[in-house]
Amino acid sequence: MIWIKRYYLVVALVLSLLGLSLQYYAGDLGLHYKQVQIIESGKIKSVDVLSPNALTPLANLASSFLITLAISLFISVFIIKKLEVMESESRDKQLLEINKSINENVFDSLFKTLVPEEIYSVIKERIIKSHLVRKNSVWLYDFTLTDDGGIELKQTLKSELHNISNSNYKDDYGVSFKTNSDISRTCVNRFICEFNGKLVADFKREELDFNDGGTKKIPLDIPPGEYADITLVLLTQYAGDKVLDSYYTFHPLIDATLIANYPKGYKFSIFSSFSSPIRETSSDETSSVNELRGGVLPGQGISFVLSKIKEGKKVPE
Repeated sequence: MIWIKRYYLVVALVLSLLGLSLQYYAGDLGLHYKQVQIIESGKIKSVDVLSPNALTPLANLASSFLITLAISLFISVFIIKKLEVMESESRDKQLLEINKSINENVFDSLFKTLVPEEIYSVIKERIIKSHLVRKNSVWLYDFTLTDDGGIELKQTLKSELHNISNSNYKDDYGVSFKTNSDISRTCVNRFICEFNGKLVADFKREELDFNDGGTKKIPLDIPPGEYADITLVLLTQYAGDKVLDSYYTFHPLIDATLIANYPKGYKFSIFSSFSSPIRETSSDETSSVNELRGGVLPGQGISFVLSKIKEGKKVPE
């Protein structure tokens, strides 16, 4: 039975060819003359009549049987195989769901013994169930002095947005910030999204400007295991000659480099709440490079300060 299911197409084809051959053979047998006795006017008379070959009905019957058998075999085995595939897929799906449920229950039970349930529920929702992770971020902070005595900051934030789940991430990517009109004013200057080297989105300032802060959502579609390149440019104007601001990450973050460029006579400093340390690796009179190597949890961030160096005070080497 197994070999029939495996080679049912070949078997059906052979049976069909045999049936057609018998049909051709039956038609090739033709008719022949046969002498029969009839009674005509009270007398027995012999006459010749055309009669089909005795094998013709048998050949036609066998031909019909083989062709019908071939069609029935093809349909039956085809349906059986389709049902088996559907049943197998359904069974595999059920097994995956069972395994997932078992793994989650074991994982939950284990971690609940290590940390309080209230803490674990936050970790589970914000980190374990997170679909996205940002990697290899580069933050470029360019500070310039304005004509009215204030400071303008151009933030160019680049990162790889990785989908670490097993399904497509098809949702809105949110860009959030707050602004205090008495101290600063921020606007989104540009947002660029690239996927596999192709431009997915490119919004300019006139399309994204909202001056009182808030959240801007951009639709994204990232397959599992893939990532999109995100570039966000923010412009912020600060009143006065000192900057005190903050940056927080919404998604988990792995590795980042912050490069600050500022006018001569100013000093740039960072105060971090990251779970991994961010360290200054180089600096001079007008620039500073800080590097983060490791992971950062959602909601963690930095406060950065740009302040004027008092006269007679040297910048620490």
